Amino acid sequence: SDRWNDDPSKPIFIDRDGYIFAHVLNYLRYGSIELPTNLPKSMFQRECDFYGFTTNMASVQQDTSIGEMKIIKQKIDDA
Repeated sequence: SDRWNDDPSKPIFIDRDGYIFAHVLNYLRYGSIELPTNLPKSMFQRECDFYGFTTNMASVQQDTSIGEMKIIKQKIDDA
């Protein structure tokens, strides 16, 4: 599209976070996603906005299980 590149024969370079982009791709593939605890919904939404598509935030869940939180706490304590 013209938004990304005036000359379609040239490659497009997008300097964004590859980790978040992987989750954006999965959202686009499946129409919903469960984000890991280390990826805030606000950051995910910002990336979707950057790429120019609307997200249904009701289909974006956040894994906040007690077990996951204990793992994170242990990693912090071990650091």
